[in-house]
Amino acid sequence: MFDGHSPEMLLWPLAETMTAAALVTDLVEAICREIAYRTECRLLEQRVELAQSSYDIMRRQHE
Repeated sequence: MFDGHSPEMLLWPLAETMTAAALVTDLVEAICREIAYRTECRLLEQRVELAQSSYDIMRRQHE
């Protein structure tokens, strides 16, 4: 039925494929988290710059 191969030997390719898929998934998730983190940092920096600019404009108007 298994041509001389044990059932465990037939599962090795599947286990290797699943392990590789899990590693790729973890890598992609880590990259997505890093992209989201960097995007959030960039947006916060822009908000700070906008707030500083607004403050400077208001200060100049009241001088």
